Amino acid sequence: MNRLVKIVLIFLIGVVLLFQSACRDKESPKETGNLWQAIEEAKELSIFENAIIVAGLQPLFEEQGPYTVFAPTNEAMLIFFEEFGFTEGLANLSPQDLQIVVLYHVVDDRLFLKNFDEELGYPTLFNGFEAFIARLNSDVSINGVSNVIVGDFEASNGVLHIVDHTFFIKASDGSIGIPGADGGGVGGNNPNRRGP
Repeated sequence: MNRLVKIVLIFLIGVVLLFQSACRDKESPKETGNLWQAIEEAKELSIFENAIIVAGLQPLFEEQGPYTVFAPTNEAMLIFFEEFGFTEGLANLSPQDLQIVVLYHVVDDRLFLKNFDEELGYPTLFNGFEAFIARLNSDVSINGVSNVIVGDFEASNGVLHIVDHTFFIKASDGSIGIPGADGGGVGGNNPNRRGP
């Protein structure tokens, strides 16, 4: 009987420890190395990763910050290419174009999903053009076209969120648009523009 009690006690202690560990994992975000390492490790971000490399922005994600990165999945990038007629994908875009694509998905601050309780414009690293982020029910939506699939991956120099669509909207003339810019076009006069 004494042996049976010991076995049951050991079993119960093990269950309690496992439960506590699982709760801790759900409450605190996962932490990886820097943002670049977090992007590299996520296979579903390989197109975005290649865009960063071609744009020459890898050091930004390795050494600078803190930033909040909203990284589009491979599927999201393929939708972007199709939506705007980039039949050859990344090959259709110059390094300067890819800098715009990447920098418009990076906010100059460390922001977790809990920070997005009300719709606000957040200045991005693309010349301060804002991304409009809001919580809709339990989802976090950006510019009304993109949603966070999974987020709060904490890195040493920021936070990574994975999104299902790029932040770009289709402008009235069918070109790539940014909310708040004239006609939605890239390079328009954005009344919410901050920075240089």
